[in-house]
Amino acid sequence: MLPPGTRIGEYTVRSIIKVNAYVETYRATDDNDDPFFLKFFVTRRLPERMLNPETRVPLEIECAAQLRHRNLLSFITSGTYECESEGTMHYYVTSYLKGEMLSQRLERLGSLSEGGAMTVFRGLLAGISYMHSKGICHNDITPRNIMLDLDSLDPQIIDMGHVSRSSDVLLTFDTADTEIEYQANETFEGIYNERSDIFSVTMVLYVMLTGTLPWSEDEANQSLSRSERVELLKARREAEEVELNEEALSPNVVKVIRRGLSLDSKERYESIDDVLRDLDDYDEDFDEEFFFDFDDDIDGAADKALFDVQCCRAMEPHIEPSVMYSMSLSSDEVPLNRFSRASSVDEVNKVRFDIRRGNGHGFEDVAGMKELKDYLTKRVIMLLQSEDKVRRYRLSLPNGLLLYGPPGCGKTYIAEKFAEQTGYNYILIKSSDLGSSYLHGSQSRIAQLFDQAARCAPMVICFDEFDALVPDRSAQHTGEVASEVNEFLSQLNNCAKRGIFIVATSNRPDKIDPAVLRTGRIDRMVYVPLPDAAARLEMLQLYLRERPVDEASINFDHLSNITEGYIASDIAYVVNDAALIAAFTDQPITGELLQSSIADTRPSLRREALKVYDEIRERMENTERHSYVPRVGFDYD
Repeated sequence: MLPPGTRIGEYTVRSIIKVNAYVETYRATDDNDDPFFLKFFVTRRLPERMLNPETRVPLEIECAAQLRHRNLLSFITSGTYECESEGTMHYYVTSYLKGEMLSQRLERLGSLSEGGAMTVFRGLLAGISYMHSKGICHNDITPRNIMLDLDSLDPQIIDMGHVSRSSDVLLTFDTADTEIEYQANETFEGIYNERSDIFSVTMVLYVMLTGTLPWSEDEANQSLSRSERVELLKARREAEEVELNEEALSPNVVKVIRRGLSLDSKERYESIDDVLRDLDDYDEDFDEEFFFDFDDDIDGAADKALFDVQCCRAMEPHIEPSVMYSMSLSSDEVPLNRFSRASSVDEVNKVRFDIRRGNGHGFEDVAGMKELKDYLTKRVIMLLQSEDKVRRYRLSLPNGLLLYGPPGCGKTYIAEKFAEQTGYNYILIKSSDLGSSYLHGSQSRIAQLFDQAARCAPMVICFDEFDALVPDRSAQHTGEVASEVNEFLSQLNNCAKRGIFIVATSNRPDKIDPAVLRTGRIDRMVYVPLPDAAARLEMLQLYLRERPVDEASINFDHLSNITEGYIASDIAYVVNDAALIAAFTDQPITGELLQSSIADTRPSLRREALKVYDEIRERMENTERHSYVPRVGFDYD
């Protein structure tokens, strides 16, 4: 109904995403070209039960406007629009989702590790608990309605098209398009409440852990009508309990799944607090006055939300099986969200780093960058994997590698794939992971990290944003971290002899303490620039791999040419954005969708910013260790 270019307040319609009989969802941009979702309701077609009888405003808009939480789709504004053919139409605007659906992540990976699944699950519990505190139920929690950020497992619950107030006696939404596999049995009788939401999110947890549904439908049953499938599903659930490999899961996780998917709704969890208690995440003495405000001036007031227990963690894990690291506490250690319980600094600081192996294919998963991969293979990996040659030729083992350059060019990804290529165990560490609120607490964690790495050698430790961990001690305002830098210097000294290899990444290597960048600590430095046309083409093909694609409609050479200046994360975003729109309509990804997404996505880096990185590269290459700085990667000039 709204052609591209239609102006709605301060927003401009760009393209259609999804449409049904009375609701249309568009992608729109503001005056800064930032993207948003724009959802329109054809009010005259809307079923009466979906409208507030007093205000005549769609109930979905009224409910969405009440919600301000990090794990929920962010409401921006709402209003009305006069259409010549349809009269007054209500709309509301939300933030645009930069990531992928959980369903897409599971299609690629099959399942998540327990740590990764629990990170997503806890975020979902936080969002649902907040909704329930407002007297609102979601009623359609499935992997298709959960978005994950590209860089973490922090979830956002989306699609408020089935929300209702928990006090509603009659259904105020359409149930025809809900995914029945994730619905509790009582919902088939029209009963939706907090317990049925908890059933759905527990079902999502089960699918994340196993990659399958507990009461799955045979392919032959997909041809059955919806009512026939409902009856079949009800019969299966009543006849058997969910199957679990209890030996592979933590006891608390098994307990939550058993109770959360109980066939008897009265035995199921009544509230999210009950779930948290079984997860040992609930603190009865938690200060409920510890709130955080969302900086939101919509309607002139900011909503308050109870500070999620998970947000209180000094170290919040973001785990993905083949990408991220895991950092957790053993069962006899003090949970970090119980700040007042710690009896000593050592007790709080005692952490265990879960060592991981990647599930990918090493450098085969890195698009382009042939020169860089060849250099790392011949000059670094060969030495790490050839003990016999090292002994025969009396070679010195490399100690560490610094990958530097503009942000978003895949430095952290290359570090992970480097670890996979070596076949070593690895951990990915960010600056916040080693932080501590206690005096010299970070020093203790740095020492623990290297000690555990040595016990699990051979090991690759990947440090992200290394300049934040080892800032130049000669600079102002760095005195408080000098002790941590000294600890790093001590641990980095010839750590190769302990079976540890360091891969560090940085956007600003000139901010790193010079003592770190010497032989015997960080031996080699490599500049990683923007991808060239050939690399962009490979990236597009790589990111589209294993997705439903209309290959005949895609001209990869053309797409590669029109993405000049795009960094790797820009291209990943473009593909995910096109996949998101295709998923909404259950269509394959087409060249037209990709071109539309490219047109709506600006390159993250301007030419002015690239000149700064050219100057940094020149300074780094002109240091006394310039012989160790190879010119690898791409020439984008």
